[in-house]
Amino acid sequence: MQSYLTIQSECRHTIEISRSVFICSIKGVKDFDEALDYKNSIAKKYGDATHNCYAVRMLDDRQKFFDDGEPGGTAGQPMLQVLKNRELYNVVAVVTRYFGGIKLGAGGLVGAYSAAVAETINLAEIVRLTRSLKAVVRTDYNTLSDLNNFIRQSGYKALDTHYTDIAETVFICPEDERQNAEDGVAALSSGRAAIEWIDSDYYLY
Repeated sequence: MQSYLTIQSECRHTIEISRSVFICSIKGVKDFDEALDYKNSIAKKYGDATHNCYAVRMLDDRQKFFDDGEPGGTAGQPMLQVLKNRELYNVVAVVTRYFGGIKLGAGGLVGAYSAAVAETINLAEIVRLTRSLKAVVRTDYNTLSDLNNFIRQSGYKALDTHYTDIAETVFICPEDERQNAEDGVAALSSGRAAIEWIDSDYYLY
């Protein structure tokens, strides 16, 4: 997958339905272990709650959900479906319920847990991460300005520059821009500089 949508940072939102309080905590994560650690931290934070249900959806197709005592299929699975409907990956949603004394029934629970996640997503910052290559280019200082202009105008992202007897610039570009980046650096440096590709991952531009 060349890019995917996820949550930029943790977001929390509370709704109340028939005196039951539903607190949704949602967060973008790097890996499955981080997702599980996050849901555990929320369960600990709200240890006095009636239920702490969760859903996890990862880019590598792993997914997991848990009803935490609610009737099967009324909490975790509907929460996961909301994540799928919004096309979000590498994300974990935890819905904490404080029971208010009125039973909602299976349909009511599905609606409540789904609404808690959907409303929280609407409030969260959704970002697109793009599969990218990290590169380092070593140039003389006369070429540095041209290199920075090329990175900016191409829509790439400069991460860092180290200054010694030469300038060492670290930047990222989308994977499918590899040839364009190599050609551009060669042209602006008259062939004196070349890109060293050092890593690949998903990045926010």
